[in-house]
Amino acid sequence: MHNFPRGFFGGATYYLLMNENDDQLRRVLRQWRDIEPSPTFAVDVRRRIRLATPAPMSRWGWLAPVATAAAVALMVGAWAGRQATPAFNPPPTTFLAADSLAGGYLRLAERH
Repeated sequence: MHNFPRGFFGGATYYLLMNENDDQLRRVLRQWRDIEPSPTFAVDVRRRIRLATPAPMSRWGWLAPVATAAAVALMVGAWAGRQATPAFNPPPTTFLAADSLAGGYLRLAERH
């Protein structure tokens, strides 16, 4: 296994690239020594951070998405229930069929 100090580049290549970038960075930073930030720099940074931060959710902010999901689930369930065919649909006279107890009594009652 190779002994790479960082990244995907070999040791000499990596430091050659970084040294070129470091030299460019040092030159730019030397030019910027005389530049001072505006007096409102800190206030501007805080304002930008505040604007970029999402507002906290209110105490009842979760209610609308949950209620919407429940309503959709109820509608889908009702629709699916109406579309489904019953798995077992006995005939209406099963209770009075000849081989049942009530059907036997009915058959005896009709004979007399």
